[in-house]
Amino acid sequence: MASAHAVAQLSSDEFLRLYEADDSELHSYELFDGEVIERPMTNRVHDRIKNLVCKALDRYFEQNKTYIALVETTFRLAPRTTFTPDIAVVKLERWDAMTEKFASGAPDVAFEVISTESADRLKFKTDAYLDFGSKAVCCIYPNQRKIMVFEPGRVSEYKQGEQLEFPSIFPGFAMPLSAIFD
Repeated sequence: MASAHAVAQLSSDEFLRLYEADDSELHSYELFDGEVIERPMTNRVHDRIKNLVCKALDRYFEQNKTYIALVETTFRLAPRTTFTPDIAVVKLERWDAMTEKFASGAPDVAFEVISTESADRLKFKTDAYLDFGSKAVCCIYPNQRKIMVFEPGRVSEYKQGEQLEFPSIFPGFAMPLSAIFD
C-alpha cells in the first residue's frame, strides 16, 4: 500500500505574506485551492499579445470610463485561491473602493494568454474566476490563433477573420483577431 504524502495547504493570506516581500516572486506563483503552483514562464509572443490586448482595452476605456484594465495584478479570489491574470478588467468604482494591498474578489473579466498551462489547471482557473464572480474569462491561444471566452453557462470561440467582442459587458468593443495574432 502506497503511503499518502501530505502537502501543507496555505490560505490566501499566508500565501500573500510569504510572497509579497519580492514582487517578482509573487508573480511567479499562484495559489490553487491552498496549493502553491509555479506560473509558466512567459515569452515574447505571450507578452506582446498581452500588451496589444491591454492597449485596445485601454483605448476603449478612455471613451467608456466604467472599467480599468490591469496587467498582472494579484487577486485574492477566495480564502485559499489567489491568481494573477495576464490582464484583469475591473469596474473602476470597485477598484477605487479597494483599500487592501492586494485586490479582493475576482476581476470582472480575466484574460489569460495560454502558452504552457496544463489543461486541468486552466479548467480550475476558469471555473474559479467564474465561481467567484467574473463575468467572463478570455483564454487566448497564440499557437492555435484562437480565443475562447467563457461566461456563466456559455462558451464562445473566436478564430482568424473574426473580432473579439464582449457585447453584454463592453458594448461597442471589438478587436480583430488579426490585430492580436499578425
